[in-house]
Amino acid sequence: MRNIGIIRYFKRSAEGYLNVIEPRHDKKKGKYIRKRFYNGFLANCYSNFIIVVEAIPHGLLPGSGKSRKRTEVKRYKEFNKRGFPTPRLLEDREDYIDIEYVEMVELSRVLRDINESKQKKLELIRMAAAEMRKIHDAGFNLGDVNVHNIGYTPEGRIVFFDFEHRLIKESREKDYSTFARSAAYEVPDASDVRDVLKSIAQGYGEDLTRKINIVPYAYLVFLAENKLESLHELIKAKRYGLKN
Repeated sequence: MRNIGIIRYFKRSAEGYLNVIEPRHDKKKGKYIRKRFYNGFLANCYSNFIIVVEAIPHGLLPGSGKSRKRTEVKRYKEFNKRGFPTPRLLEDREDYIDIEYVEMVELSRVLRDINESKQKKLELIRMAAAEMRKIHDAGFNLGDVNVHNIGYTPEGRIVFFDFEHRLIKESREKDYSTFARSAAYEVPDASDVRDVLKSIAQGYGEDLTRKINIVPYAYLVFLAENKLESLHELIKAKRYGLKN
């Protein structure tokens, strides 16, 4: 097992029981991704357990395979129709969806890469925040907009994906909070957290740092990865703002 951290490993292991991602190819669709949702009794029991342990503390609603699939399909259709930067939904069947394959790197990986320049990281964060603002201005929320669900393409585009989770109460402030917390968590150096938050505010066109929600579960996540210093910087920025 690669050294991906206990929390990250737990999440990846859990996701294997909630759905399966299958890269595929055919003449009609070309390269695409099939996302298969488990909806059996045992799978839903496990899903609910994972949601209670890991998702509810983040403000996510529990959901069966069917309900999570409905949420994802609805958002893909809405976002595709309006030209937002997301993969295209190609097919919707009872227990799976097919979505366009997009060559990209998760933003989380870029932020964790100690060999990547700080300037590039901050620019990608700013770009993602700007795209998030466009979606909010159109009247939509993203639900679980953490940096694992944002990609960066070789052409320099930001792409949002993975929309199966819904927040218990959705709002642009909740999206902003999720994005800010996850970005602060991924950057290796705690001293960069403040610059990360400034880039988010710059890209979003509005500083909502004082409204970032520090959910109780965040303490456990940051503690497990020995990143309490980063969490402290996040809390300090929330309390005093970015101008101080």
